[in-house]
Amino acid sequence: MISENNQAGFSHRVIPLSLVLLLLGGALAAKPPKIRSILPLAALPGKTTELVITGEGLQAVTGLWTSFDSKTTILAGEKDKGKKLRIRIEVAKETPMGIGAVRASGPDGLSNLKFFLIDDLHAPPAAGDNSSASRALAIEPPCAIDSQTKTDQVRYYSFKASAGQGLSFEVLSQRIGSSLDPVLRILDSEQKELAYSNDSIGADSRISWMPEKDGSYLLELRDVTWRGGEGFDYRLRIGDFPLVSAPYPMRAEQGKSTKISIAGVGSGGIKPRDVLLPKGSSGRTFSLGVRPPGSSSSSFVTLLSSDLPELLEKEPNNQAANALRLEYPCAINGLFSSKGDRDYYSIEGKKGERVLISGETQRSGSPTDLFLRLEKPGGEKIADAEDQSYDPGKDKQKGKNYYFDEGSIDHTFTEDGLVILMVEDLIGRGGPEHVYRLEVRPSRGRFSLELSDTRYHAPAGGDFKVKVHCRRNGYDGPVDLEVAGLPPGVKADKARIEKGKNSVELKISLGKELKPGSMGTFRIFTTIQVGDKTRRLEAGTREALRKAFPRLFHPPRVLDGLAAFGVTEAKK
Repeated sequence: MISENNQAGFSHRVIPLSLVLLLLGGALAAKPPKIRSILPLAALPGKTTELVITGEGLQAVTGLWTSFDSKTTILAGEKDKGKKLRIRIEVAKETPMGIGAVRASGPDGLSNLKFFLIDDLHAPPAAGDNSSASRALAIEPPCAIDSQTKTDQVRYYSFKASAGQGLSFEVLSQRIGSSLDPVLRILDSEQKELAYSNDSIGADSRISWMPEKDGSYLLELRDVTWRGGEGFDYRLRIGDFPLVSAPYPMRAEQGKSTKISIAGVGSGGIKPRDVLLPKGSSGRTFSLGVRPPGSSSSSFVTLLSSDLPELLEKEPNNQAANALRLEYPCAINGLFSSKGDRDYYSIEGKKGERVLISGETQRSGSPTDLFLRLEKPGGEKIADAEDQSYDPGKDKQKGKNYYFDEGSIDHTFTEDGLVILMVEDLIGRGGPEHVYRLEVRPSRGRFSLELSDTRYHAPAGGDFKVKVHCRRNGYDGPVDLEVAGLPPGVKADKARIEKGKNSVELKISLGKELKPGSMGTFRIFTTIQVGDKTRRLEAGTREALRKAFPRLFHPPRVLDGLAAFGVTEAKK
């Protein structure tokens, strides 16, 4: 539905003459609002939280869109020259923990996207200069700290802990689009290092720690290359939550009850739970809060809905001789239980059949860097893959010929019989958090759709165009596009990417009755035929999100493919 944004605190805008620029035949249109920072970086389920938003053009903002269910109210009299805005946000108690996003909306359009969390840890104000150990900010776990680093600066926090008290520390920075690459250390009263973390989950740091004696301790946080300033935001979480990585299996088959376990450090006491995802939800994202019995704080993982049978690895399968047989289409979920662990699978096909094998790890929370190798039964290499795939549609000379995935192999059987698939972590790591998922489907090539942007604007009665790109490695036919999620009063033209073409512009028209300042969201997809199966394939927005957040290698699943439009005032 169209979001009818809260009008509280809205006042008539007076535009200074100095800001008015005359163009040929008209005035320069107002710029959409821009969000630079939000404090705190999270809201608590079942609670009301006041947010301080800083940026530009905020005087015209009439509401705040959130990717989760919420009620927002602009606080009257809290607009400070367009650079600061206070908003009260109420989040339902049943809202799951996880990473979401917000946008400010108004008659000038939609703001940029900013990541925002639902978290059960309270974040007290982090005021004052804590750039030295002697000025460390005293904290009482469990808690969260929202702040940013400054150039050449270290942040220090002091806390008390008892012998044998298990504590978890994690920094969310890269996962929420920040430029910060954090280094985390725990120090004793003499500043001796007791624990260290760098790049635990992507670039973000995590520590699971238990002190040997009662005492006061220091927590040190900095950027790995001593950078800081605007865009170097972080949420530091401290508590007794487990450092979970991913659900196991990583996806649940839609319409079928699935027993979900949790992978990660400290997850041993978490009982598996039965999860039933609705039919027709394939590709949709569900967040699961994770709290062991007796804990005061939680962690979270992201579970996706699947249209494939989701199988679990069975040991022993660590040699080609005992490879686990897979009948595609299917997905297999596995675990590298120890360092150097390898898993083997066999896939049978007929001459001329084409199969696509694709991996999934880090994008769904696992730290595993997956490596795939396809062999003949005798061990002769057919193909291998790690992290990136070639896109022949882009110019090699410009260095843009690769798009990233998590390892995939597109194989055509040259004869009837078996092939052997070996999978391992690229650097041989293993442990309870090192889960992975393999998808095995009939192939039409690495066919995919991508939107050029996530944000669009048009006045009521006007229209905007969405450019949809098509990667055709292995498929050259026409692609018919559909638009899902449009609210009443908004219509999309039919669009087709013609045979041999790589893009098309799809027009979306807004009704005259829509109010300036309102907004909506939508997704674009196509239905393709692979063998005797039909498959709905959604256009992604990963490249657009990576452009907006350069260090965000794997954007949150809930935002991939989601585009938004704002209804602006008509130009005068």
